[in-house]
Amino acid sequence: MLHVFYKGVRFRTFVATTGVPQGAILGTLLFTIFINDLASLLGPDSLLFADDVKLVGSIESYGDVDKLQGQLNKLSEWCIANKLSLNIGK
Repeated sequence: MLHVFYKGVRFRTFVATTGVPQGAILGTLLFTIFINDLASLLGPDSLLFADDVKLVGSIESYGDVDKLQGQLNKLSEWCIANKLSLNIGK
């Protein structure tokens, strides 16, 4: 249990009953296990590192555009199914 003091004031303790605390050593490992199936879903044209996913490839035809859109659709559906959101701004 963590007690927080700031300028002599003790703040109420909050006990998290779910999830992994931010900064926990196990956080990265558990997240990697959680997203492990994403690499096989997206195929060899994807790179996963920590909490980042990159889709790579060149667009030289409309077929390439369709392939990229298909990967984006798969990623979106996976995120919805796993209750994760994408940071579209990135």
